[in-house]
Amino acid sequence: MTLGALSAKISQIALQGRKYRVGLLVIAQRTATVSKTVLTQCNTMITLNCFDETSLGFLGNVYGRAHTDVIANLPRLHAVVFGKG
Repeated sequence: MTLGALSAKISQIALQGRKYRVGLLVIAQRTATVSKTVLTQCNTMITLNCFDETSLGFLGNVYGRAHTDVIANLPRLHAVVFGKG
């Protein structure tokens, strides 16, 4: 199975998994490496210190700009948690 086919299957599970009682735990160092389809299906996000503009741009849409500015300056072992969890 190619990487593209695997990514498509994971996106499909993220979109339709709830009706089959299937969930995903997605862990990534950079949001740019994860499909936007998968990211938008996440109910809870835990964000540690982050610097790259792609990730901060996405998180700005999730958290709002005020909270995103804090993320780049988080001390070690601190996180911003957002969502139902």
